[in-house]
Amino acid sequence: MTAKEYAILPLFEKFLKDSHKGKRLKADGTKIKIQTINNYQYVFKYLEEYEAKFDTTLRIKIFSANNKRTFLAERNYWKKFYHEFTNYMYNKKNYFDNYVGPVIKVIRIFFNYVKKDLGIATGDFYKSFYVCKEEVPIITLLPEQLQFFINDQPFHGSLSPSLQKTKDIFVVGCIVALRVFDLFAI
Repeated sequence: MTAKEYAILPLFEKFLKDSHKGKRLKADGTKIKIQTINNYQYVFKYLEEYEAKFDTTLRIKIFSANNKRTFLAERNYWKKFYHEFTNYMYNKKNYFDNYVGPVIKVIRIFFNYVKKDLGIATGDFYKSFYVCKEEVPIITLLPEQLQFFINDQPFHGSLSPSLQKTKDIFVVGCIVALRVFDLFAI
């Protein structure tokens, strides 16, 4: 008997649709926010890119629980995926732990959805996908430093036009205390 397989990307598209339409809700029963769904769409894009880069189709294989050989093969399949995918995110995309970690977290959320909402026995291999996180110190400018960036005309004039624009964005970000991503989203 051959094991049944499901391609990941079509399941992930259903995950996106169900989240967007409100069929999939948060644990407290409220709708998932559009920003969260946007994050899910980024993860979908990364999975598509991964498949293209490695010329593979990610899949979930359903197998008999008492088949040790298939169990070990699946465990190794998902272990290899995790290492290749995180290496791809770190080395090819140049992302850091605080970005890769939430991407892995979304993949774990997706597997929970497939298992609980769609009733597809995914196995528990995804539970070994650990979420990395690094503590990044918050660096603040002294008021005098911020005033320098705002008011020093000779400094401003010494910058190229693109650096002047970058400095202005930096100053606005410091004043309103927004991350670059959130600042550009405005």
